[in-house]
Amino acid sequence: MFAWDETAFIELFGVAPSVDASDGIDVQVVHAQGGVRVRLSFSVLSGDARVQVFAAGQGEPVFDGCLASSPGARVVRNAGAEFVEIGGAGSWPHARGYDMQQPLDHGLRVFVSPALMVKTFGP
Repeated sequence: MFAWDETAFIELFGVAPSVDASDGIDVQVVHAQGGVRVRLSFSVLSGDARVQVFAAGQGEPVFDGCLASSPGARVVRNAGAEFVEIGGAGSWPHARGYDMQQPLDHGLRVFVSPALMVKTFGP
């Protein structure tokens, strides 16, 4: 089960995520800054997450990253940076579900500030 805080996502991205419950619970958030657009999508039930980055005028993503069996995501505001931290499989080694407060061991960070970008983190 993918843990996330819908209110924190709305505050960070400035838009409500779209939710499709026809085949599980699929969530998608699209955010644009300048000529760059990011699409973050995940399945709440399976934990599969996908991050795609598009440049203006490009039909195909310039970055397409998938994380299978993610424990969840948290919104981080730290020293002028604002981002979503999405954990990779095994990044939350505890038996209980992810608490959305503690740092994850590895995964992707989707930055909204200071600029829209995606970075990997962890060992």
